[in-house]
Amino acid sequence: MEKTHKRYVRNWKFLSSVTHGWIDRRFNFSHDMSEFEKIEGPVIIIPNHVCDWDPILMGSACKNRQIYFVMSEHMVREPFIGKIINLLFGTILRRKASTDLEVVKNCIRHVKAGHSICLF
Repeated sequence: MEKTHKRYVRNWKFLSSVTHGWIDRRFNFSHDMSEFEKIEGPVIIIPNHVCDWDPILMGSACKNRQIYFVMSEHMVREPFIGKIINLLFGTILRRKASTDLEVVKNCIRHVKAGHSICLF
């Protein structure tokens, strides 16, 4: 898990540095993450999910902290998009419309390993 985590962190830093300013301008997006950035160690973020852009906006706001997103497995079924998501980002997949104990176990593993999670 640690080898892939390092790849995800590298990808996260690159993409956030490239897209952060564009996202803020494109969506007139402002955020104050000063208190959040002071937190040491892993965090679990549970925001409200109102549109498809929410994970991208959350990622932009948390640009200094790589986050694993819990997402529905149908998102990675698409051949092209699924490969990009799996290559670039750390995801914790869940089956839609089910209670999945494996997701909870994966979240606990990530937090114990020091990784932050976002669960919409």
